[in-house]
Amino acid sequence: MAVPARPARSVPGRELSSRRSGQAIAEAYGFKAWTAKTGGELDAALAEAFAWKDGPCFIDIHVESIADRVPPVYSWLTKRGANPLDLRPEAKSYI
Repeated sequence: MAVPARPARSVPGRELSSRRSGQAIAEAYGFKAWTAKTGGELDAALAEAFAWKDGPCFIDIHVESIADRVPPVYSWLTKRGANPLDLRPEAKSYI
């Protein structure tokens, strides 16, 4: 007799996603929280956070990822004409 497959389950909070709101999570734990996506928002959030005296606080700071803008090392080497998979030492001159 075959055993029926278990349905796939999602465990809350275990997904890797940039859509999570750190502010909402902090507020759910009773923290005072802010979200900062720009320099101006960060300045305002920091001023309010330092003035906050009624308990813990949290600032959810969104930063830009440079992963999409900076090419990986492999492509740097191939554009330079080097073979990244070649394990032989390469003679270098810095003069």
